[in-house]
This record gives sequence, structure tokens and C-alpha cells, in this order.
Amino acid sequence: MVRIAPQRVSVADPDIIKHVLGSHTYRKTPSYDMPEGIEANAFSTRSPEISTQRRRQIGPAFSHRNLADMQDKIFAATVLSLQEKLDAKLAEAADGKGYAMVNIYSWFSLIALDTIGILAFGHHFHALKNDAHELVPLLNRMRVLNYIASENLVQLLAGVDTTSSGLTWTLLLLLHNPHILRRVVSEVRSEFPPGHVISFSDCRQQLPYLAAVITESLRIMPPAPGILPRLAPADGVRLGGCFLPAGTWICCAIGALHMNPSVFPQPSVFDPERFLGEKKSPNMLAFSTGVRACIGKNLALVELHVVLSNLLLRYDVRMAKSESGKEWQDAESDVLAGKVPDIPRKTHMTMNPTQPERDCLVVLSHAQS
Repeated sequence: MVRIAPQRVSVADPDIIKHVLGSHTYRKTPSYDMPEGIEANAFSTRSPEISTQRRRQIGPAFSHRNLADMQDKIFAATVLSLQEKLDAKLAEAADGKGYAMVNIYSWFSLIALDTIGILAFGHHFHALKNDAHELVPLLNRMRVLNYIASENLVQLLAGVDTTSSGLTWTLLLLLHNPHILRRVVSEVRSEFPPGHVISFSDCRQQLPYLAAVITESLRIMPPAPGILPRLAPADGVRLGGCFLPAGTWICCAIGALHMNPSVFPQPSVFDPERFLGEKKSPNMLAFSTGVRACIGKNLALVELHVVLSNLLLRYDVRMAKSESGKEWQDAESDVLAGKVPDIPRKTHMTMNPTQPERDCLVVLSHAQS
């Protein structure tokens, strides 16, 4: 526990964080309040009653059962849309080399927007197909202003940003660690024949290494790495051997927790092995925890698994260029085990690359047998 300001402490201890976030005893701080004239939503409200009510209303839409029922629509917005776009782009390649260069951050954002359009609005935006959508400028403005005006926009911003960020960082981590990428590709292609559309159920049952990669990516590059501040209750509270008076801001630092060496040894190393097999950590809190945990967690995990698995089944992927302007060499001598790319990034509500047009360019081609 570290004091970061008068009446504010930062916490990276998993037990304290889970205790604080585990009930409505520790209410959200005034930093969550909306600007005047804008109604509080499921994310911003400090009222336990409103939070509980909104989660009961919205939660069933993100249940595993409902997402399974919506699987065909999710596939249409993600896997099939991506394949159609990529196949057309590869067919149009004028140089005849059979590859296409893509800004994956942009494409993943549009895929996530299409998915939310179908699930939250009942309408396919066709954002990826058209390379844009009229809502994109609005979302960019909202990221800068850092506020959300309605429940639908909560779903838009949270769903688009967290999913596109998670997909982008996971693929970039793989591409900067070709030894790990090769293992994931081998797992996917050994389990499923070309042309198969991999479902989330397929992933859960047959792709344990991909699941470990995604979990480790969410740990080391969490889409929302900021703090989750809560207020000490009216009578104060003793946490970690320290008494915190009423009203003290207890800042639950998820990003710091994930980099806490006493919780995750060698935390700065990208190592999917730490989540393989029975090594499941209850301290991986990329989607928060407790009574205000991310309500869209299930949908985000479905998209992460089905998009990445189907992408790696159907296509070969490599970085377009290195920081020095040279193509990345896929040789063991050039691999630094567990390398985390030093890509400039910024965090408003979510963590995104600052120069995706430079750092998120990848080269894709049809998978070679």
C-alpha cells in the first residue's frame, strides 16, 4: 500500500483489492460522477441500488447462454466479415505477391464496432466492410472527453475499446515473439482443418495454449490498466495493517497488481506458460472483480478467442517492419524470450497505441500448408 496523495492510497495487493471491490461497502469515488445534465449509467453510478438494477437489466445479454444463441451473428460480425474483407484484399493485390498490409488496430476496432452494433442495437454497421462508420468520430471524441452519455454508448465505448485493444496487443505480442506465435499456430492448425470456423466452445475445449496466450496478454497489457478508486466506509477501515479514515480513496491498481513480482514472478516477461494447465491465477483481474466487475467480460473473451483462432487458422501473419525499418527476422537468434514490444501507448479509459498507422501494420497471406 502506497500513499499517493493526501487521503489517497494505491493498492496492488490482490487480497485487499478483491476485498475492496467485492462489495458495495466501498463505494465509487466522486471521480465517477457524470457532467451536469448527463444521467449516470451502469459504469459511472455510485449508487449500489442503481448499479444492481442496471446489471440485472443488462447482464443477461452477456451471459454465456445468450452469447451461444447469438453465435451466428457474432461470427457474421467478426470471423466471416474479416475473412471476406481479407480474401478480397488478397485477391486485389496488384503485385501478385499474394499478401496484404493491414492496420490491425483499425480493423479490430471496426470488427468490435460491428459486433456491438448487432448485439446492442440489432443492426449491422458494416464498419469493417466500408472501412469506417459515422460512429467512429463520435467514439474518438468520447475517448478524449472521457465521459459516456448513455447505457448504449457505455456498451459501444467499452465493447469497442476493450476488445480492439485486447486483440491488438495480443497479436502484437505474438508477432514480437515468433517462437510463441509458431506454437499457437501449430496448436490451431493441428486441431482444425482448413475452412473450419472455430467456435468459442472449440477454443475452450481444444486450444489451451491460445487461451493461456490471451490471458497472459491481458495480464501484461491490460486494456484498462488504470486504478479503480473506492471510498473507505463511514467508520474507516484497517487494511494491510494500516487504518484508513472515512473517505480515504483506496485506489485499486489493477495494472500494478499484474506487475507485482510477489504475485506474478518475472512480471515483465510475456510467458503464457504461467497460465497453462492447472496454473490458473485468481489474481488476474483484467476485467476487474466483485460487484462492479466488467459486465461485458464474456463477450470480450468470445471475440478474442474466435477472432484470433480463425485468423491464425486461415492466414499467415508477420510484422510489416521493425522499429528500424527492416523486416522482422523470424529466427531464434533474434528472439528475446518473452519480449514485450516497446510501442508508444496512451491511456484514457483504455490503453491504445498512439501511432497505430506505424506500429500496427502487419502483413497477411493465405496460410501455407
